[in-house]
Amino acid sequence: MKKPILLFVSFLVPSFLAVAQPAAVQQLENTQRVQEQQQLFKYQADQNAPELYSGENEDMGPQRILKLKARHKYFDGTVDSQFFYTSNARLAQNAEDSSIWVNTAEAAFTPPNYKILSYDVATRAGVRAQWYNYGLEDSNTPLNIFDFHAQTAFAEESFAPWQHWRFFFGMEATRLLTQPDYDEFYKELAPNWGVTRFFPMGDDKLFLISYKGYYRITDQPSTGLFLSPATDRTDHTLNFAYSQQLGGNFVVTPFYRFQYTAFTAGPDRNDYFNTVGVFLTYNINKYASARTFFDFEKKQTDNNILSSDYDKFDVGLGATLNIRF
Repeated sequence: MKKPILLFVSFLVPSFLAVAQPAAVQQLENTQRVQEQQQLFKYQADQNAPELYSGENEDMGPQRILKLKARHKYFDGTVDSQFFYTSNARLAQNAEDSSIWVNTAEAAFTPPNYKILSYDVATRAGVRAQWYNYGLEDSNTPLNIFDFHAQTAFAEESFAPWQHWRFFFGMEATRLLTQPDYDEFYKELAPNWGVTRFFPMGDDKLFLISYKGYYRITDQPSTGLFLSPATDRTDHTLNFAYSQQLGGNFVVTPFYRFQYTAFTAGPDRNDYFNTVGVFLTYNINKYASARTFFDFEKKQTDNNILSSDYDKFDVGLGATLNIRF
């Protein structure tokens, strides 16, 4: 009797892990899109134009005759913590709710700008580490097998050829590891590119449209008796967002985001994501902010063998500390 049970477990576990890994990848991408969107709204009412890079206005100083330029800051450090409830932790058709705690530490080198064809080009390069933990409110939840750690090295070049425009291209190298053993189960190299168009609407309002593309070259090892599905793919994300300063230091930001993902290796597969949501951010000072947020996401796929349709909503809190020196 024991032998059939063991055979069943040996069959089930590898199959379950193969399902869990893409969910971790999708959760990582969802979190990164949220954080990138918040970076776009580091916009102050007294700025003439959105910053080309984080801290640009502080570096340049007031643009008046006989005023000294502020000393350039070469390093940018960020710590972020986000705790939220999701209605669909596994990102699957059969939803299972859970809490998720995401902690991020990032360090970047930001050298002075250089010129290409009379355009100022900003460089940002660094590393990022993230920890994802599920079901902290229930120590007995089976969802904590999804806990994972992400490590990313990145470099980005950006420039603004016209006022209120920002173009960029970059490269990211990411690997995902299990917790608590820190065994690698996924890695990718991802060149990326994009453009943002800002539409200032007075001193306290801003609308933006942004596009970001990725080509993800992936390596996902086989799991037990099963070969993991090929996951090389290209992502294209279009984002619309409006930001308005409320009384005091509060800023509200509703948004809509559409993502199209085409898998370029293995069986044909195309995924479509539609997301709507809102952030409410409180800027404590120029270094720290706190936020609450809500979003709803719906995914559709044309390959229900390798993936599944789903919908989910998230609601939670977060806090960010950013220091430049």
